Amino acid sequence: MKKIVLALVSCLFVISIAGCSSDNKDTASNKSDSKSSSSTVSDNSYLDYINKIEVGDSLDQINEVIGSDGEVHSDNATYSWDIGNGGFVAVFRKDDTSSALSVEVSYDKKDVENKKVKIKDLDGLKSKVKEGISYDDFKENLGGVDGVLVSKGSVTKSYVWRSPDGSVVDAAFRLDDNMCNSFTGTER
Repeated sequence: MKKIVLALVSCLFVISIAGCSSDNKDTASNKSDSKSSSSTVSDNSYLDYINKIEVGDSLDQINEVIGSDGEVHSDNATYSWDIGNGGFVAVFRKDDTSSALSVEVSYDKKDVENKKVKIKDLDGLKSKVKEGISYDDFKENLGGVDGVLVSKGSVTKSYVWRSPDGSVVDAAFRLDDNMCNSFTGTER
């Protein structure tokens, strides 16, 4: 069972990093981890869903937070919501919506750009990841700016750093020790 959960989480992470759709959406959110029951969406507030919804929440809980029912996909395990400038996805065990295995929010790239993000020397950052680097040290290499939360699973949380020039870094950090276990990036 652990292998299935890890496979699903890994698959979602790869999709979130590789998926830049034609409508300019990615996966993300902001930094706070507070839980709230607000269901109104205005401007960029849709990015807060990743902070309000937890791995382990039921489909009913997620529907309540978002304020609408999710659309079930053909696998009977994945639900999605079209919200604001983006969307939200939750993955459950097949035909069991009592506890989400992973959650992620989609976003418009412009909604997460931060002019303080400094993406440079990705080869040096790659070496640091191989040696072992914590979230705090990782973000210092990108201008000291917190990443935008993109997804949560039972093993990792994933973040994105995006500058207005189109440079971007996506990275996953283990929940147990907050160390980076993978990242991809593009310098412009």
